[in-house]
Amino acid sequence: MLDTLPLAETLPAPIRMRTELAREIRRDPVAHMIVENSLIHRINASAVAFDDKVTRVYLGPEWDRYVQILADNDALEGILRTAEPAIACISPLTLALILGDARRLPYDPTPFARYTSNQIVNASTGRGPVTIVASWPPRHGKTTLISRRSAEWLLINYPNKSAAILGYNDAFASDHGKTARNDVG
Repeated sequence: MLDTLPLAETLPAPIRMRTELAREIRRDPVAHMIVENSLIHRINASAVAFDDKVTRVYLGPEWDRYVQILADNDALEGILRTAEPAIACISPLTLALILGDARRLPYDPTPFARYTSNQIVNASTGRGPVTIVASWPPRHGKTTLISRRSAEWLLINYPNKSAAILGYNDAFASDHGKTARNDVG
């Protein structure tokens, strides 16, 4: 329930504004899905994310409002324009997409990744359980999304908090911890 905690007064103004904007977008599941799905579409040239089971489950009764906004070009552009300064801070998935695109290593999220990222967002906003267990098939992005990007996402939103990366051995955790530190830096 990090999004309910007050931000540290010592945070620089740009970080505070970006974090507050990301919180606002995360509070509205429809805006969150519009930004995330538009980013997936732009980076991976995939329109599948706009109408898939993950989006429908995450939105539930908000699905009709989502469809209405997608059909209204002005409303859609307004949400995307508003979210632009904080797009990487919205979810671990948006961070993975932005960093992958910047490094020319596109992150093509599986439904597992999208669902898990949504659960992490739900935990941070208080809409879901705070403990998440992910068991995915090999080579589906667990390490990228959970071991790297989720810790980085936490640190860029809450630089005054700590994040731990745990793994099956110390080399794994150390390597991913260094990568996260360097990415956030």
